[in-house]
Amino acid sequence: MVAVAHDLKGAPDQALACLRRILATKESPGQVGVDFRAAHVKAALRLMRILAGQGRLPEAIIEAQHALSALPDRPEVSVMAGKVLLANGNLMEALKLFERSIALAVQAHIDSYIGLCIIYRKAGRMETARQSLDSVRPVFSGMIRYWTFRKYFLNDSAGIPEQFKQQEMEKSGGVLRRNFLILYNNKYNFSGGESFPPGRSRKNHPSPTHPLRLGASPLKP
Repeated sequence: MVAVAHDLKGAPDQALACLRRILATKESPGQVGVDFRAAHVKAALRLMRILAGQGRLPEAIIEAQHALSALPDRPEVSVMAGKVLLANGNLMEALKLFERSIALAVQAHIDSYIGLCIIYRKAGRMETARQSLDSVRPVFSGMIRYWTFRKYFLNDSAGIPEQFKQQEMEKSGGVLRRNFLILYNNKYNFSGGESFPPGRSRKNHPSPTHPLRLGASPLKP
């Protein structure tokens, strides 16, 4: 995909233009061998990720709304939209999207549960987060992503399978940090200590111990 090539080369504007062209393409009955739906899902996910990664959250939220309307039954779209809302500080809306993705496919994506745990932590409900991670352990225990998040989020290395080497977990932690669009002062310390890129104010982001509150939703009903 040309958009992927532009993204990997560090040309986000060109990548975004390509992705928007893909999403604007209508399915034609005469075209054979083209999975338009799959292409649209991949394009929507990458579009949201690039925009949010650049700090262009208002645009990312608009694209999230479009994707959720066009692809309401795709759990990965709800997960990515939840990440965007989480990065924007809209905890309750993000929580609903992560829960929606789980309702669509219970075992589909560990990131749904990771997103919920981050929100629980921000709301001061650390025990709920721990219980959530424990409850899905039988499902995701074979995934390094589960153990990496558990290690840094709970500061708990107990039970990590021997095949997951420290170097691999460090790499997985970096991927997790990028995937959830959050910067941390202390490596992959998912339990707190957030820092924000220049130009973004902490006052617009809920405190980790602040009770969950919906506020004005950036997503239209």
